[in-house]
Amino acid sequence: MEPATLDGLYPRLLGPAWFDLDPVIRRMHLPGRVVISAFEIRAADGLIARAVRSALRLPAPADARDTRLVITRDARTERWARTFGRHSLVTIQRALADGSLAETIGPLELRFRLHVAGGALCYIQAGAALTVGRWRLPLPRWLAPRVEAREEREDGGHRARVHVRISAPAIGFLMSYEGCLHAETVA
Repeated sequence: MEPATLDGLYPRLLGPAWFDLDPVIRRMHLPGRVVISAFEIRAADGLIARAVRSALRLPAPADARDTRLVITRDARTERWARTFGRHSLVTIQRALADGSLAETIGPLELRFRLHVAGGALCYIQAGAALTVGRWRLPLPRWLAPRVEAREEREDGGHRARVHVRISAPAIGFLMSYEGCLHAETVA
């Protein structure tokens, strides 16, 4: 059973559209959940692409990498701790004054507008910046990495399918990961 309130980062950012999300997707974003999956991770093989993935601490390619996502919250942020096999990837998400979602991975900040389409959650990239402490350097679109992401209900199931594709200027496709998520309640 999920609460009918707009508590939490994603419900606040989406407002009434939160209730247009498929219930499977809403459950993935509720407190007290550990999300598990096996993700297919694809990546470009070039030297520069490997260097960029390494600098951003992105996982290596795999056909079925066991994946675990633990989301912890405080009053202003969510910490998304992903484990792909033995590889950890931690990002911090927060709401911005303009109603967009900011997600930081190391010195890189990505901004997204959240949109609900047919019960799916779509992340529409709205910008990118390099950050160090309070210092923030917005990146022009031609220089910024691009992330396309979507969460949707798996056909006929109680799982969510996640698609994430990352590209970078002058490199093109950098990596993608995709898999079905299942949320487990944590005691």
